[in-house]
Amino acid sequence: MRLSKLIGAIIFLLIIVGILGAAPPPFKPLADVMASFLSAIILFLFIAFIVSLVVSLIRRFSKPSPPPRPRPRYAQNVRPRTYIPERRENRVTLPQDYPTSNRTVLVSGRRTNMYDIVIKVLNKRISYYVPASIRYGVFSYVKLSHNIPGFSINLSGSVCYLIGEGAWSKVYLCVTQSGERYALKIPRTLSLESLESSYSQTASIDDTVVDKIRREIEILKGLSHPCIIKLVDYSLQVPAILYEFADGLSLSYQRSQRWAPSLEDLLTVLIQVADALRYIHKRGIIHGDIKLGNILIVNGTAKIGDFNTVSKLLSSSYHFAIACTRGYCAPEQLMSDLRAKSCQLGMEDRLDVYQLANVLLALTIGDTIDGEERLKMTESDLRRRLINLRPIELRELAVRMLEVDPTMRPSMEEVLKELVEIYCNYVGVS
Repeated sequence: MRLSKLIGAIIFLLIIVGILGAAPPPFKPLADVMASFLSAIILFLFIAFIVSLVVSLIRRFSKPSPPPRPRPRYAQNVRPRTYIPERRENRVTLPQDYPTSNRTVLVSGRRTNMYDIVIKVLNKRISYYVPASIRYGVFSYVKLSHNIPGFSINLSGSVCYLIGEGAWSKVYLCVTQSGERYALKIPRTLSLESLESSYSQTASIDDTVVDKIRREIEILKGLSHPCIIKLVDYSLQVPAILYEFADGLSLSYQRSQRWAPSLEDLLTVLIQVADALRYIHKRGIIHGDIKLGNILIVNGTAKIGDFNTVSKLLSSSYHFAIACTRGYCAPEQLMSDLRAKSCQLGMEDRLDVYQLANVLLALTIGDTIDGEERLKMTESDLRRRLINLRPIELRELAVRMLEVDPTMRPSMEEVLKELVEIYCNYVGVS
């Protein structure tokens, strides 16, 4: 019973008791009996009122408080804003050799070409993310008075803001006079101001850094996939690389803004990244550093970036991609015997499978399983660690992707197939 009704009943009975107390003498004995009976009811209702009030207060204060509004944790020189992108179909350009194989998945009782569904997902945009917008005039910036040597795209007059800095490089957002936005990557030891006037500083750049940039340029020139960051321009004189700008920055930035993807958005991101990795694996390339920070959001689409860690399949050396990001390392990146085994069998690409599983864990349970930790775990330990991962099909896929032995993991194409099946079962395909 609601508290208001209890109070109303008590007041009504009190009025009746008051009326009975004023009864004339002939009816006094009967009125007293009725008053006593009503008084007992009033006492019972009063006790019920007190109990209901206490229970209501307990429920109120024991309820989990609604999640606080995310406090902005700004990336350098950027601020977030809520954004729900409009949906737009058939916007991606597929590679000329995009597969048309008869690998099928079961959709609504019918066998459907897997890649027909993948193409639909490549055309999707995640329903919600937190884009970054520039705080013009607040932070320091560099205005380029001349174009960067070697660039065909004219950046003269562009305003460039520093938005990120890594171990050996830094990235600027350059806004041209016409309003176009690009991401400019240069060596960390090189100042942007020096690029216009002289090449004197380029001589002091470490040869290793120059080789990284040259290798990244050569790799990206040969890749064309809608979920790989687009190379816009480059210069070997400086050296410098110009990319399309990721308006959502990286998944790492999204998580710092408390972005929690729905199952549909999660599967969309995983399918887009898995298809891009399948594409580069077919070309004999391994990324080697798949993590939240290297998956970018460009206009609602997940894209792989940072290709300076790539290596070739069937390497003559067993020392491929040993350097990795702590928390995402595959066991074979830490154990030479596993590395040698995967190299001998041409399965080096399975390390990207392990790292993609860690991306899945980071986006769902908020944790990753580094290769060093995985080597000490049994399968039972692993399953207990993933107990909160839903749906169960996604959990079982993650268990197989996190196998210690790289030869026991599924290929990226097999991972893609299972992700598509989960997508069809839980999201559906229109």
